[in-house]
Amino acid sequence: MQFFHLLASDQETIDTKTSVNTYLKNLIHYIHQNFLVAAKFIKTRIVQQTQQSNNVWIQNLTKQIDEKIMKPIKNRAEAVQMMRVNIQNSDNIINNIIKAN
Repeated sequence: MQFFHLLASDQETIDTKTSVNTYLKNLIHYIHQNFLVAAKFIKTRIVQQTQQSNNVWIQNLTKQIDEKIMKPIKNRAEAVQMMRVNIQNSDNIINNIIKAN
């Protein structure tokens, strides 16, 4: 997926296009990881263990989150730490895009 045209200027080069597209791909990755962490955290707060074993939708959601999340989360502190790291990485990417243009 190409995103460069959304930020393009008159002085574009191949390296700039590739760089911005890579930055945006990584930014979307970190945003997605934060969504998965938040979804897992919210799910653990709302869903009781007895409900989880009986509900196919919740089982599928849990399976999808566990497959796609980069690092397994064992407790709230790990979830918060992972979200902080992803937010910091996203912030760095945005700053690099701004500097590149």
